[in-house]
Amino acid sequence: MSTNLFNPGQSGVSFYASGQLPKTFSSQSDGSGLSQKLVALEYYDKGLKRYQAGHLEHALADFTAAIRSDSNFAEALNARGSVFAELGQENLALKDFDEAIRLQPKTTLAYSNRATVFYKQKRFKLALQDLNHDVAIFRNGPAYIRRATVLNILKMHKEAIADCTRALEKSPDLAIAFLVRGQARLALQQFEQCISDLSCYIKAEPTSAVAYWLRSHAYAFRRDEQSARTDYLHSIRLDPFLASLAVRN
Repeated sequence: MSTNLFNPGQSGVSFYASGQLPKTFSSQSDGSGLSQKLVALEYYDKGLKRYQAGHLEHALADFTAAIRSDSNFAEALNARGSVFAELGQENLALKDFDEAIRLQPKTTLAYSNRATVFYKQKRFKLALQDLNHDVAIFRNGPAYIRRATVLNILKMHKEAIADCTRALEKSPDLAIAFLVRGQARLALQQFEQCISDLSCYIKAEPTSAVAYWLRSHAYAFRRDEQSARTDYLHSIRLDPFLASLAVRN
């Protein structure tokens, strides 16, 4: 069962190519320097449009042109790294994310993106280090959920629960927090709370096979065999692959 770091329980991965205002311009820029930065920003904007349209090769060329015009353009490095990552060129992606972080260590989105590459590579401790930075920078619901997902994998379930709770305080509509917290509570054998969390998630996402599958195990541990069977059968109707999985604590 593949898992998306930014949306646990869903397949695939996601990268943030933008989200910050480019810091390309400075009060010291003038003459040819400003001209180069304007060219860089033009390529960057064009690359973002192509990236969002799914034209990755063209976006890659635009972001590369932006970086050639301004080698300190951290947002363009982050964006190009996102394209490299989606094209499966992870070493090149990590190189760009490293440079973006070097240039903007206190504001960059590249921590999240580098963590996603580490996550795909199953280098979870490195992913956690980057997500600690991500939380420190953004302190929003999605940042806490990204970290909670990795904390669960590292069996740091109490810490994952705390992050999910913070995520819901920041973003009450962030339903995915109930799923991630439910996973942690199942691992800690907090079955009543697990069922409550997973029920909240199912209410928001009624076609989530994973949520029914997890809740079926919580019901089974609680010896509610009828509810466990009902959830289990519903989960495998939604996703037959789940029939081959066992609970992993």
